[in-house]
This record gives sequence, structure tokens and C-alpha cells, in this order.
Amino acid sequence: MPDLDRLYGLPGAESLDATLNDCYDRWRDDYADDDPATFADVVVRIEEWTIAPHRVPDYIIDYAVECVTDRMGDEGDEDYSDQWEEAAEQDDVKAAFRAAADLLASKVTYRMADELVATHVLTHDRSGRAFLAATGAPLYTTKVVDAGQPR
Repeated sequence: MPDLDRLYGLPGAESLDATLNDCYDRWRDDYADDDPATFADVVVRIEEWTIAPHRVPDYIIDYAVECVTDRMGDEGDEDYSDQWEEAAEQDDVKAAFRAAADLLASKVTYRMADELVATHVLTHDRSGRAFLAATGAPLYTTKVVDAGQPR
């Protein structure tokens, strides 16, 4: 399962991936030669990014409150428009609009990079397998499940 707090991409990439493996696979599909032996001297750098939180800016919250109060004045409550404006200035009203905006933002599944936290360097052996340069660990590992059957 992907780490939902991180994104991975090649330096300067516009599109990022949910996992380090997905990013490497994309690099291999897009840039790599089909002959694994040619990978032996290839180094791939993959950046790891945090996710920017979705948050509606305060000025948009203020605008939403203003739209509601203006609309109520236009829709027949003209005599009470000053009361609508006074109500709109109360902290609990602004907090309710903030809560609604935060709920709306929580439904957005699009993720955008925020801060660069690491650069993973991958090297290859003569057979074309990728390894993390820092640890020597293979990029892909075989999982053992049910009765020792590799998957």
C-alpha cells in the first residue's frame, strides 16, 4: 500500500508517483533500454516529497461568508442586512465556515508535493536489478505468503 504522506519523482518531474517502485517503473518504461546489461552503469535519482495539505485560504472563507450575507440581503431580507453582516462577524460563524471548507478540502484526493525530504539513489547490478545505493538493498523484494509461495 502506498505511503499517502509521500510522493516520488525524478528531479524536475511534473508528475509524481505514490511509491518509489512506481516511479522507478515509470523511469524504466520511459527511458531505459530494453537490455538490462546496459543498466549496470546507470544511476537513477528519485526525489521523495511530503504532501502539501489541502487548506482553503482565509480570504476565500471571508468571501464565502460575504457571498451568503450579500445574497440574503438580495433575496428579501434587505431590512435585516445589517444583522446578517453582524452575524457574519461572529467567531462561531467563521469557525463553522472554516469547518465546512476543511471538510470540503478533505474530500479532495489530488495530492501535490510540498517539501523535498530525500533523494534516493538507485544503482544496478550486471543483470539490471535496481538497488538502493545507501543500503545496498534491492528495490524489489519477494514477499513470502501462504505456505511459503513467493508472490
